Amino acid sequence: MKEGILSKEEINELLGNMDNPWGKAEIIKDNESKKKRVSDARIDAENMMARIRVERAIKKDDLDRALSEIKGSIYNLDHDFFFLYSREIMRQIKEGLTESDLDIIKKALDTVIILRNKGKLDGLMNLAEMAKSLDAQDCPLPIFIKELVLLITDGTAPDLIKEIGLNMVYVNDFKGVEALVSLIYIYGAMLVQSGGIVWQYLVYIRSFIPMELRAAMKEYIDTKIDEEWEGLK
Repeated sequence: MKEGILSKEEINELLGNMDNPWGKAEIIKDNESKKKRVSDARIDAENMMARIRVERAIKKDDLDRALSEIKGSIYNLDHDFFFLYSREIMRQIKEGLTESDLDIIKKALDTVIILRNKGKLDGLMNLAEMAKSLDAQDCPLPIFIKELVLLITDGTAPDLIKEIGLNMVYVNDFKGVEALVSLIYIYGAMLVQSGGIVWQYLVYIRSFIPMELRAAMKEYIDTKIDEEWEGLK
């Protein structure tokens, strides 16, 4: 007898050569049994693949959920860390800032606005030479702003520039006007890199200035904001 599942033609050929009806029935029964086993095996394989797909989907969902939770935790840690970091720096600003420092603050803001305008006009890559030529007569903490500008021209990510800047503030233990100037430059680097809107930047920087000194900065900030609006018309 032939092995394996028989075709209809093969069965008819075997039956035509047999006189024993019991033998004929056995051939048909055996063939149907083999068909069923193959069918059952196929169904089992399909069920197994379906279970594997479901398990993979569950594992992927679990993995995605775990990754999301990890990212959320990292974000919260970063946020809390920078919040505390910034609050410590702001405390140092308030403790050492006086009205006599306002001209230094204006000079730092002027430097940022000039860099932002040049970056928008000539492209960020052309800021490197300008930054290298800055000295203490042009702006306070020239080395600090040079480092940030070079990071911008190297294509460093904004978050990393901010982190590097805050590290420099903290490690150098800047206080008073130096601490404020460093924040002006850090957030100014974000402005320069994005080519963003000056008045939003100035409003944000104003939040670092204590109320008792803010009135003395009002005319300067209002003038810069008016210049920005004129340029947008």
